[in-house]
Amino acid sequence: MKILAQAEKDIDEYPKSIYIMREQLEHRFPPHKHNKSQILLVSGGIAYLKTKEREYYIPAQHYVWIPKGMIHNVKSNTTEIVLLNIYFHEEEMDEKYHFMEELGIYPVSHLMYEMLVYARQWKGVIFPDTWAYEFLTTMKHFIMQDPGKPFSIQLPTTEDHHMLAITDFMHQNLG
Repeated sequence: MKILAQAEKDIDEYPKSIYIMREQLEHRFPPHKHNKSQILLVSGGIAYLKTKEREYYIPAQHYVWIPKGMIHNVKSNTTEIVLLNIYFHEEEMDEKYHFMEELGIYPVSHLMYEMLVYARQWKGVIFPDTWAYEFLTTMKHFIMQDPGKPFSIQLPTTEDHHMLAITDFMHQNLG
């Protein structure tokens, strides 16, 4: 998929940068992974995040921390959903925060919401030594200090190809 290849290149091209994707593309990608950790903010609808092991329900006004290298894809049954994706490179201090190594779904606090709304003004590559980079790095550090209480509703999954056809049909046509 040409769009996915371009997005992966853009996200990972500058290893020490932060990348923001405001376009509603993430939910169009097949299972994929990034060399950067990702925050996915869901608003205006419900999203489903599928990893190799599980499928998660993500309600509006929640964000997902997706560790770098984790294979995932996002789906939604509505065009009303708004997704904001922010991709962060690793820092030395990340090693102190083990939650960053695991996928987590968290409610958006009032402060986090305001920070994410402010961050919507930017898109694409954010380089060090810019105000946007400093702001986004501060937001990441805030999350590291106080991610919120984890939320998780895991949906059952299967490897049976007959059941996969049924669940794919349901995802495409219901909701």
